[in-house]
Amino acid sequence: MPQSHRPVHAANLPKPVGPYSPGMGFERLVFVSGQGATDPATGELVGHAAALQTEQCLKNVQAILQAAGSDLQHVLRCGVF
Repeated sequence: MPQSHRPVHAANLPKPVGPYSPGMGFERLVFVSGQGATDPATGELVGHAAALQTEQCLKNVQAILQAAGSDLQHVLRCGVF
């Protein structure tokens, strides 16, 4: 039986700026697209401090992972730019 990928969406995320899913699931893997420091409640950048922005990015990644049935402790690789 062929495996297929499935889009992952979470209600508590900022809207994507393009026509893509914030995450894609394939078998037991979850691939998360780049996330910015946008607060989903306001749609605005959380502030100018790098620490605040980093925390919001990780909250956004965590929301995607949880929507896919996973969480941050299962992350194998994360690139930060």
